[in-house]
Amino acid sequence: MTSELNSVDIDVGGTFTDAVLTLDGRRWIGKAPTTPYDLSVCFVNAIEEVTEQAGEDLESLLPRLDVIRYSTTVAMNRLIERRGPRIGLIATEGHEDAILIGRGAQWTDGTRLAAVKLIFGGGSPCGRTANTAATWSS
Repeated sequence: MTSELNSVDIDVGGTFTDAVLTLDGRRWIGKAPTTPYDLSVCFVNAIEEVTEQAGEDLESLLPRLDVIRYSTTVAMNRLIERRGPRIGLIATEGHEDAILIGRGAQWTDGTRLAAVKLIFGGGSPCGRTANTAATWSS
């Protein structure tokens, strides 16, 4: 008996989505084209690719998995390139400033962070509450 977990590891990249299936100590590696319009499509396609290689069917495989790991460079690339929709952070009360603390500074690319306006929780670093978040200007 093996101590390895039965798992599927998925990495969604800009061009291809890679998948690694580890099942009962054996490994299969597959790839599917990334579908930027809907990342769930390439996610499923990549899982189906390795499932087929292993001679399994998806419905019987999924209950046997201990873990499914998902990672993507697509979201990171969009943040770095400053493309994509404007996003905000919804935080647990008392943790609204955690993202700012993690950055260690409130300056990015020489400009003051305006992100404080987009962090909502029980209260913000500015003392505003989630109830007044809708009235903040962009």
